[in-house]
Amino acid sequence: MAIVRTKIKPNQILVVVGGNSVLRGVAQLPDQVWTSHLQEDLGDGYCVVNLAFNSSLITDGAAVAAEALRKEFPRQIYIANAAPGQAPTPGGSGVYRWVFLGCLLQGPVDRRCAACQRPSRPTSSTRITAPASRNCGSPRGSITGFYFNDFWNEVTYERFNTVWNNFMLGPTRFLSPRKKMEDPEPDGAAWTLEQRYNPPPSRLN
Repeated sequence: MAIVRTKIKPNQILVVVGGNSVLRGVAQLPDQVWTSHLQEDLGDGYCVVNLAFNSSLITDGAAVAAEALRKEFPRQIYIANAAPGQAPTPGGSGVYRWVFLGCLLQGPVDRRCAACQRPSRPTSSTRITAPASRNCGSPRGSITGFYFNDFWNEVTYERFNTVWNNFMLGPTRFLSPRKKMEDPEPDGAAWTLEQRYNPPPSRLN
């Protein structure tokens, strides 16, 4: 939402792009990303904001942002893609649903409690004792105040990974820290269509 507000000018029609890595522009160089050309074609009367993300469905983050901005920018177009036969759910994809469930429980990160005027995200010294009340903002990652998601993200990224998916190499290499894993779809790399839509053999081993 902050990105949209920063980019849009008065009287422009907002064009929010959602969907997956295809619409995000993976395998396109920064100066070749298709939404830049869309902005040029539409002209100054429109503001194109690409909020697509890898493996997102049409109901994921970009759709949530567009809906949240509907009253502020009623002249709005939302664009997204989906695979044939794919049935998106109201809660978004299983990959990112936990983010939205967490926000539903906790409220926006910049929310403030009207009674105590404290930021909803407590400092490190108040993590364990922070209130779990929705009004005061429960700590990010857990409604109990123990930051379980933050803890496990730290362990997974720095120490060892415990969650496998089909982008990871080998039967046991997925146990390596996530920071050591190569991005299977790196940004800024110009690929041919064959490279983009046919994963290298190493990814399947």
